[in-house]
Amino acid sequence: MKRHPAVGWVRADQVPTQATIAEVLALRNRVADLESEAAAARVTPPIGTEDLQQGDDSVEITMSFTARPAGGSYSDRRGYTAHIDLTWNEIFAAVAPTMINEAADDDLRRAFNKIFDQRARAAFANDKALKGNTLDEFRFRDEEKETCIVQFRALGLIRESMRPRSVKDTNTYWALTPYGDHLMTQLRAVRRTPIAPEEPEGDATEGELVDSEEELK
Repeated sequence: MKRHPAVGWVRADQVPTQATIAEVLALRNRVADLESEAAAARVTPPIGTEDLQQGDDSVEITMSFTARPAGGSYSDRRGYTAHIDLTWNEIFAAVAPTMINEAADDDLRRAFNKIFDQRARAAFANDKALKGNTLDEFRFRDEEKETCIVQFRALGLIRESMRPRSVKDTNTYWALTPYGDHLMTQLRAVRRTPIAPEEPEGDATEGELVDSEEELK
């Protein structure tokens, strides 16, 4: 028996009891449930984000810019402070593609500047008080870009990249989470019937001309 042990022979004290078998089956079912929950969590918001602003909730973006009358010189420009209202989904849909293969912090901030600039120009292009003026020098607050980054991180849409890099590379890199990638696809995929975007709202008042970005920080 020692030289050629037969399959199926076990010691009497090693035979599993019915309780042990039931426990093993319960653990297997629990593992299956956890695996299912983990898979679902990849494309759903994290638990506890229900009370955070998101989706079609509106966020106010403050800026400064200059307006120069047609035919006027550079010295004729006037400085304005203003704000526009965008939704979190509009902002995320615009900046998310930057992070498909990860993005450096500076690149992500440039993506924020780009969408803010586009929407600001569209909002004030037909403003009665500014009609016929050349709008330029749009500047946006760093703290509001940081708020957007923190909000998207809190919503489980982006995360700081953990990819190994050179010791000399001290930059911060951002990447989409599986949920963020899923939401980006839903927002940016071309639909059969295009949905016309709402015209962004804006409000501008004449104010002190901002001469440096330091004053916007």
